[in-house]
Amino acid sequence: MNPNNQINAYGIFRSSVPHIFKVQGTYFLPWGFSLSAFYTYFTGTPWERMLTVTGLNQGTATIRTEKPGSRRLPDTNNLDFRLEKSFYYRNFRLSMMLDVFNLFNQSRETYVYDTAGANFGKPTEVCIPRSFRAGLRLFF
Repeated sequence: MNPNNQINAYGIFRSSVPHIFKVQGTYFLPWGFSLSAFYTYFTGTPWERMLTVTGLNQGTATIRTEKPGSRRLPDTNNLDFRLEKSFYYRNFRLSMMLDVFNLFNQSRETYVYDTAGANFGKPTEVCIPRSFRAGLRLFF
């Protein structure tokens, strides 16, 4: 076992999200329409600075230079909507749906470059921008 793996080994790890809040609801409109909303809030993902060291006898090592969780990405607020209309014919039901994801088009990083250097702290991934989806669903 490489003892470098134990440097700053204790702290808040990246899977730790201490606060999550979700609300979901549906409102039935006239003429068979329904409007659904799904809101989520969660605290940002923790992360820390890493350092890649080359030229060691045991090979390249990545070392935590900060305690895990010493930094945190921005919190997330997201709101999704669905508008749905159903039609009935005998034993069949056809539903047409329109979904809007990330209604407020929140742009935030979900991962950042955590290795020390020129790109440190720059986003490597961002959340998906506002998007739409239309669909049909047949019940029988």
